[in-house]
Amino acid sequence: LKGIMAYDSETYDKLVDLIGEAIGGGDRKEAILAGLGSIHQQIMMNDVTDAPNMRQRDEDLKSLENRLGIGDKDFEQVYVAMVDIDEFGHFNKVYGTDTGDKVLMAVVEALGETLRDNDLVLNLSNEYHLHGEEMLALYTCRSQEDAMNVAERLRKQVEIRSKELTGHTVTVSVGVTQWLDRAEHYSNAQARADKYMQVAKTEGRNRTYCGEEDPLFSLKDTFYRAGIVDDLVKKASTIVRSTKGFVGRKATDLYKSLVK
Repeated sequence: LKGIMAYDSETYDKLVDLIGEAIGGGDRKEAILAGLGSIHQQIMMNDVTDAPNMRQRDEDLKSLENRLGIGDKDFEQVYVAMVDIDEFGHFNKVYGTDTGDKVLMAVVEALGETLRDNDLVLNLSNEYHLHGEEMLALYTCRSQEDAMNVAERLRKQVEIRSKELTGHTVTVSVGVTQWLDRAEHYSNAQARADKYMQVAKTEGRNRTYCGEEDPLFSLKDTFYRAGIVDDLVKKASTIVRSTKGFVGRKATDLYKSLVK
């Protein structure tokens, strides 16, 4: 059943209709439909955090695109924020997967607390747990400045709530962009937000970044993705280690000469 129902809600609705035709009404039908509803909900939620997953995001986007397609020019701008937990592997490796799961749940809770007072997209879920340590927030704002302010509140709330809920201070890197809904497919906007999130990580983590606000983004994107920064860091580390080794050896030689 999960395999059949995982495709989309349209498939689920067809399955419900077929069951109704096969067994009619009554308590038996209601019991079966209740079970199907439970399975469908599981399919649409992340196993660890119970947050809406990518399938639910896709369902919500269908509804959103239908709404935007009617030409409602007064509809607020939709913003996409990609949220990635900084050094999440550290928590799993050092503290174990149980702590890692608590960190994931704390971040999802912080997202919900931050976004709940802002306009939801079509009154649908606006925080999603895509996979691993990567989350997504969809929300509406009147301007880019407002959208960045929301993302900053989100970033700060993660620090606060993670400490309260797990005993560890957790930070996130956030990339924010506007979804140009009438000019591009949604996947382009999410990919752009993901690039911005990667820049936030490269530039020190625990940051909120929007490439549209940075005239150097194109240069940074090329520079960072090419791995040039990583190469420079590795070379610098090698130079530092070599220098330390040289100084250490000379200090040893000097000491030996003095004690002779």
